[in-house]
Amino acid sequence: MAVDLWSAMLTLFLIMDPLGNLPIVVAILKNINAERRMKVLVRELLLSLVILLLFLYGGQAFLSVLGVKEEAVSIAGGIILFLIALRMIFPQFRLTQGQAQTDTNQSLDADIVTYSGRDYRVTFVDPYTRYGAGFVQAHCELLDFDGGAPVE
Repeated sequence: MAVDLWSAMLTLFLIMDPLGNLPIVVAILKNINAERRMKVLVRELLLSLVILLLFLYGGQAFLSVLGVKEEAVSIAGGIILFLIALRMIFPQFRLTQGQAQTDTNQSLDADIVTYSGRDYRVTFVDPYTRYGAGFVQAHCELLDFDGGAPVE
């Protein structure tokens, strides 16, 4: 049983990539004060632990109640991971970098990206980044403020 537990822990660690997801968690929790942040982290970690332990020790019984074999779940999980990998390698949208304004081309045809409530124009797209296939690095410039309407 101990080998199964260590195997499950290692597999989950590798699949869930906690170090890679750390910047996302930090960004989500940045507006929560430090005292409450620790309570939120402990609560979510304990909830995750309870769910993981329920499925570790009761997963076989749950699957048998549903009438699903473990092999079917493994095959379905492999197909889902394969589809996710395909979407990462072949994204559904492409960023368009801006072309410089010339006498014949008076407008910039670049994509506009909104990040943290501000609009940026894509100036350069670099498909060769250190993150691997399917990732791009977009260099952007902040768009001029057009006056807009005040936010209430």
